[in-house]
Amino acid sequence: MPAFLPILIQYALVLRLPSRIQWAYRILNTRLPLSPVFVGVTTANAAIPVLIDTVGQLGTTSSSRRFKKEIKPMDKASETILGLKPVTFHYKMDTTETPQFGLIAEEVTEVNPGLVVRDENGEIYTVRYDAVNAMLLNEFLKEHRKVQEQGRKAQDKKPRTRS
Repeated sequence: MPAFLPILIQYALVLRLPSRIQWAYRILNTRLPLSPVFVGVTTANAAIPVLIDTVGQLGTTSSSRRFKKEIKPMDKASETILGLKPVTFHYKMDTTETPQFGLIAEEVTEVNPGLVVRDENGEIYTVRYDAVNAMLLNEFLKEHRKVQEQGRKAQDKKPRTRS
């Protein structure tokens, strides 16, 4: 295993792709074996994470409406996240023993198989944290609406005083 130096390295790569990706850069925090990769269309401030699928295809997640179909509210679909069990852990290859926070993919697939990515052999590989985040936002908004409604009801029950 290579020794990791505690330095930060940045580099750029010009890509000529139909999707107009003009550059990519990687930030290497060499203390950890895992580093994020970002792609930007014009500037570093417009960078987005690069994803690599189970067959090694490089891409990004598109959020624009123009790339989507059959759009509908999430409603109760997000309730499955209430069955997830967050954990703390250390990566086996991380010699710095940096505490991590997340989910165990094998446990997640028991709750919602759609939240898990499998490798080319069909083995459980990782959790789709982007989907978990969207579901978490949906559950938060549902609870927020309940709190607002309770506040309105409490306000309506208060006796009104004349000034």
